[in-house]
Amino acid sequence: VRSRRYTEVIDGTERTDPRGDLGRVERQQQFLTAVASKLGNTRNPLALARAGSGAAGGLRIDDAMSMLDGLRFVWGMRGLDAEPVTLPADPGNNESGSVLFLRETDASAVLDRVR
Repeated sequence: VRSRRYTEVIDGTERTDPRGDLGRVERQQQFLTAVASKLGNTRNPLALARAGSGAAGGLRIDDAMSMLDGLRFVWGMRGLDAEPVTLPADPGNNESGSVLFLRETDASAVLDRVR
């Protein structure tokens, strides 16, 4: 899911994703949604703690958020239905290469929904 140059084999046929970073973001979202769904169906707090502990080494949530705070956050999110949102952005370039520039005035209404 993290690869920028992604190729998968489906029914013996190689399929390459030409979208680079955008494809990678979509695959990561699908992966995290699947993990969250599986964990959301778990009612065992010990199993959730083990999953959180296993992910902790590669996860940075916030400088001030403890593992227990993270577990409480995840526990509170269980059962929520994820709804995709589209932020208004324009393609462009900067010193890093191709980027998307957020149209901040247009994005306010979308961002207010998740604040």
